[in-house]
Amino acid sequence: MKTFSLGLRRWLPVALWVGIVIYTSTSVGSVETTTKIARPLFLWFLPWLSEADARTLNIVVRKTMHVVQFLVFAFLIWRAVRLPPAWKVSCRRLCFAIVGASVMLGGLSEGIQVFYVERGASLGDVGLDVLGAVLGAAIIWLAERRQRPSAG
Repeated sequence: MKTFSLGLRRWLPVALWVGIVIYTSTSVGSVETTTKIARPLFLWFLPWLSEADARTLNIVVRKTMHVVQFLVFAFLIWRAVRLPPAWKVSCRRLCFAIVGASVMLGGLSEGIQVFYVERGASLGDVGLDVLGAVLGAAIIWLAERRQRPSAG
């Protein structure tokens, strides 16, 4: 039972995050839906914003969220693997695994969008997803390298 509890503690946050990524790949994450939420917020914070600028800002925020979603995904996988007792896997392999898992999840996310009229699949978005994972992996690599005792 202890192993199950540890596995749940390790991987439940990752699984929940994957669920969020997949859920936002449906019509819930469409431009129309996010505009209904984002536009009033943009105009509340920036009342001088034109309608065209609000649309552009919405697109910028949506594209930025691709990077952020997969940056978080990278950290959640790292956390799962490094929770005590940590798995004995090199940081380099872990970073490659994170990027590989992100390519698969990004592809799945965009593939799901093919089935929704309001959505459009884009390889560019998969690229943004992978960029987020690579940024996360780079931060993880630097952090782990910094914590390693130096030789000499």
